[in-house]
Formats: sequence, structure tokens, C-alpha cells
Amino acid sequence: MELDAEIRERLLEAISEKFALENVENIEVTSFDVDSDRREVRIVVSITTTTEPKSIAEGYFGLTSKVRTALGSDWKDFFPVITPEIASGANA
Repeated sequence: MELDAEIRERLLEAISEKFALENVENIEVTSFDVDSDRREVRIVVSITTTTEPKSIAEGYFGLTSKVRTALGSDWKDFFPVITPEIASGANA
């Protein structure tokens, strides 16, 4: 199983909506690894923003559910493990 463009777009939309970040320069899925033995999907998301880390942390609650929905029925038996990598954007 691979991450197709449609699922990638739904993931990014769900993550963007859940975090509701202001001043986002970039959000992208940088890694999507499947562990069939553990029934896990490990997703690394890179976010570049000037938003305070505390605001980002508040968005974690309920993120797994949103990501499971975004992944769709093909991935219903897998648990998503989401790891955001946050980079500070520069203020000009």
C-alpha cells in the first residue's frame, strides 16, 4: 500500500484544519512508512510556521481521529502514528 496523491491531500487538509495554524509557510508529508506487523502507519509531517509551539501542541488532541478519517477505509485496520516536525518560519 502506498500513499496516493488524493490521500496525501486529505491528510494535509485534516492536519491543517486540526492545527488551525496562522502564518503557515509550508505543510508537507515527508515520510509515510507502513509497519504491517504492528498494523501502524508512521507519518512524518513537516510544518513551517511562526506560530508559537504551545498553540501547535494544543492541536494534537483529536488529531489521530482526523488522520484516520483522512486515510480512508483502505487503512482502517492501521493505527496512524503522527510525528510533526516543526520549523520556525522567518518573519520579514
